[in-house]
Amino acid sequence: SSDLPTLKGRKVGVLLGPGFNLKMKNALVAAIKKERATAAIIAPKVGGVEDSAGTKHSAQMALRGSPSVVFDAVVVLSGPSGDEALSANPDAVAFLMDACRHLKAIGLAGVPGLAAKAQVVDTVGVTELNATNDIGVFIDLARVGKVWDRERTGAPRIR
Repeated sequence: SSDLPTLKGRKVGVLLGPGFNLKMKNALVAAIKKERATAAIIAPKVGGVEDSAGTKHSAQMALRGSPSVVFDAVVVLSGPSGDEALSANPDAVAFLMDACRHLKAIGLAGVPGLAAKAQVVDTVGVTELNATNDIGVFIDLARVGKVWDRERTGAPRIR
């Protein structure tokens, strides 16, 4: 039936940090496209970002001008060096904290430091993307829209 939740026409913000896994990014973008939704690729800087093999990828948006509130769901993909850089970047921390506060579905890969800093560890509606099948879990949550259970379980509020 047509009243099933859908991601169609929605926008998923995909923040890439240095050293991100290209295979994961490509699988994620393909899954978002299959839903007839848009993946907006965001990088810390407008010039783009390097994947784990050192290949530079351009981004459509710079993090500074892309608050998570403009997206229906968000994902952060990075490698260890990127996790360190993102954790030290107030825009990246705010991006994730706001997404959590606004009850958005969140997918994370390779950012344990950033997740801890933004207080989204062990939070309902946050999917750790370790394998491509985890993408399906994230997409299912993103389809629904808001993660209302997070409000009930008392997500961290920004003080």
